[in-house]
Amino acid sequence: MQDFKQIIVDFAEKGASFEELEEELVRLLKADSEALSGLLQALDVARVEGLINDAQYNRLLSRLVASDTIDAVDTTSKTDHETSRTNDPKQFFTEADAQGVVEAVGPGTVIKDRFELLEVLGEGGMGIVYKARDLIKVEASDRNPYLAIKVLNDNFKRHPESFISLQRECSRTQKLAHPNIATVYDFDRYDSMVYMTMQLLEGEPLNDFISEHVPEEGMSFEEAMPLIEDMGNALGYAHSSNIVHSDFKPGNAFVTDSHGVQVLDFGIARAVKKPGQQDTTLFDAGKLGALTPSYASCEMLEEEEPDPRDDIYALAVVSYILLSGSHPFDKFPATMARDHEMVPKPLRKLTRRQNKMLRKGLSFDRDKAPANVQVFLNGLRNKGGNLEKYSLAAVVGIISLALIAIYPVQNYLKQQREAELVALLGSSDPAIVEETLSSLDDRDDISVQNVLSLARDSLVAYYSQQIDEALTGDLGGPNNFQLATTLMAEARQLYPESMQVRQLNSRIAHHKTRVIDFVDTSLQQIVDELDVAAAGEEHTVPQLFETLEKAAPGNALRRDIRIPVVYAEMIDTAIAEKRLLDADAMLKQAFSLYPEDDALLFLRSEMNRFSDAGYLASEEQKKADEDARQERIKKRREFLENAMVEAAKRSLLIKTRAVRPEKAVEFLKILEERLPAGALFITDIAPAAIAESYLVLATSLAEAGQYDRAVEMLDAGLKVNPKNNALKAAKEKYKRTPGL
Repeated sequence: MQDFKQIIVDFAEKGASFEELEEELVRLLKADSEALSGLLQALDVARVEGLINDAQYNRLLSRLVASDTIDAVDTTSKTDHETSRTNDPKQFFTEADAQGVVEAVGPGTVIKDRFELLEVLGEGGMGIVYKARDLIKVEASDRNPYLAIKVLNDNFKRHPESFISLQRECSRTQKLAHPNIATVYDFDRYDSMVYMTMQLLEGEPLNDFISEHVPEEGMSFEEAMPLIEDMGNALGYAHSSNIVHSDFKPGNAFVTDSHGVQVLDFGIARAVKKPGQQDTTLFDAGKLGALTPSYASCEMLEEEEPDPRDDIYALAVVSYILLSGSHPFDKFPATMARDHEMVPKPLRKLTRRQNKMLRKGLSFDRDKAPANVQVFLNGLRNKGGNLEKYSLAAVVGIISLALIAIYPVQNYLKQQREAELVALLGSSDPAIVEETLSSLDDRDDISVQNVLSLARDSLVAYYSQQIDEALTGDLGGPNNFQLATTLMAEARQLYPESMQVRQLNSRIAHHKTRVIDFVDTSLQQIVDELDVAAAGEEHTVPQLFETLEKAAPGNALRRDIRIPVVYAEMIDTAIAEKRLLDADAMLKQAFSLYPEDDALLFLRSEMNRFSDAGYLASEEQKKADEDARQERIKKRREFLENAMVEAAKRSLLIKTRAVRPEKAVEFLKILEERLPAGALFITDIAPAAIAESYLVLATSLAEAGQYDRAVEMLDAGLKVNPKNNALKAAKEKYKRTPGL
């Protein structure tokens, strides 16, 4: 099988022309006609990664699927082939594959002597969409004989049960009659081809609309909201019929010339299972790539049951793109964005309440998402109920004041209202502050900017306290970094230029560093003592890893290769000492963290052997077992010895980031004994990192007025890195400071 993506990359690196790439791909496809599916997948990846643009992608797609590009294989006559047809989909696909039937599908193909494919309109995870002509309508002189046909790709042809399930879903979708849902006519098969016929729309796909018409900073709310309303209304209507789209994205929405936005591809939607429902779906389209990771909810990516809130997440992503011009999580899948604690940047064109609803729609947890599409749309519309009340009160007040012509009174009342709000925002009760902030979006009888300006110190103190509370607690215990990051984003939206707010961000980063340092120190203690409980009962390995995941998802400490060796050491000893219950408990914990570790798998088989009630070992067998165990111990100790170098490098850098340079120096001494004298890490990387850490520490001491201690720290840094100019300059500065 050709690696088509690598071919595309090679051509790009060589500076070859697009035409040369096109001819090479056509040549390769002619040599291997069965490679079309793989090539189309590679093209899709290349477009996403920016190796080719949309225009080049469409040109290649049209060229490669054209009928003269693929040599069809037909080993039977038409009569023989028709005779082999069967009503059993599983038998049908098996027989078609056995006969070697390869359909030559592309512009010019006529399906069932009725539908003539004219041109490629697009390609997605499910298959290729063509503009087609209904020849029966042509014969009947119908003025509009055109329709769209989606031919499903090979992933679905390899799963015969997909035909049954997708036909069932198509039947459900045909009942969805809504002005914002494109009509699906039928679902059928022809030879080894599965296809569905749909309404042909005039306009452009939403993804093309976004790339061509949405500015870098996004559309205005007034421009974007009608599009969001159309899409939301379509999804909400489907949800009322217990149907979840499951692959909503810009490519599955169409901006028509006269009928607003139409949502497409409900033909691959999934039904929501009702409580006690026995009719389960035989085939899940999502498991064959019929979902797009950057628009799929965490639950979809983790293959949970479909839920309407999956579509709300996708709608929120599309809404964010329309309003901002970019994906809220830089196109990261929801699970990765969640693990990296990514937070969507608030949009300044939206009110606080609107941003809050958009953020709820983008929640990584269904339970925190809006209950339904209408709640999401209402939140974006900023319907608060109080707006009309305040507006009416304002109008009545203005008229009254105008009648008596006492304008100073009007200003006085406005100032009084603003002063009351400022006082509420300075409350020690977080619930009052939160409620008052939310109410500001509905007030037109005050100047919101005046209120925020007057309450600046109180609100910054409020966010500082809330962030501190989110991060407080034992370093081995729970630390809500996601909440802290969300609060930080809210504070930056209110006061984007505030130095105090930027310092809050540094506080979160510093706390993360401390957590990483704590976990590293605990793991080092576990390795040193060869005891997974060495860090204390409240800091077991699973708890340490859980804490690390909350603070720094994906951190290399989670993959510390020494820890499973410590587990193996302890389990092996417990088995040898016949403490089988202890061995079993440790095995369960170890397998929860390292389910595929070979050493642990071997020890589980050993424990099963020793726990067998009928097992009696001879003296020779006991000696052999002990010899084998001693050999395992020797190898484990050698492994830990070798792993120490990389662990020491990692720990040294962690200590410097945590501003603990004296601890970093201890690891440097270990490495100097184990690495060659000229090793780059010893001569350059470690000294530079340690010097930077000492400089940060010295600067902090100097800011506190402790200049003598600052100079001591700089001297310590210069012992490690004597040529560091930054340390020398800081030392001269602090030595000249009065009082030294």
